[in-house]
Amino acid sequence: MNILQYLLLALLVLVTAANLYALTIGKKNRNRAAANYRLTLQKLGVRTNELMKEYGYDFDDRHGYINDIGDGILLCFDTKKQVVGITLADEFYHFPYADFVSCKQNYETLENKLSNISVVIETNGAIITLVFGSKAWRRKSYLGKFLLQDSKEFCTILEGHCSVGKQQ
Repeated sequence: MNILQYLLLALLVLVTAANLYALTIGKKNRNRAAANYRLTLQKLGVRTNELMKEYGYDFDDRHGYINDIGDGILLCFDTKKQVVGITLADEFYHFPYADFVSCKQNYETLENKLSNISVVIETNGAIITLVFGSKAWRRKSYLGKFLLQDSKEFCTILEGHCSVGKQQ
């Protein structure tokens, strides 16, 4: 066999090994991450249900997010009472649509890496900062793009609900 045939054989072996990894260990890791995501948001959902009873809310619209360290953020809306609820593992923020001032996505860039990805919510009574990404991620990495997209989506949804409430 000549050198070209050896190179093609080596390439074939590498592609086969990568496919076997993706089918076995990679799939197992994805399934574990998906289960972790569901469990985290389920715990926040249970906590939110308890808080709904305590405060007399009926959150009928919910949006879940996970940050890069595995903590969940549950954004909830009571469309009848026009109240926003934000549930974290150890915190609960709630405010009426009318108190909402702004929502901004913040992040730092250093050497083509993103870090400290957060959302800053300003209300008439407080400023709430939610961390979506604390580690440094390459701008073009899957998780870096995902965290930027989630934090932007969070603000868009929050602004959309609160602006509808102010118009009514």
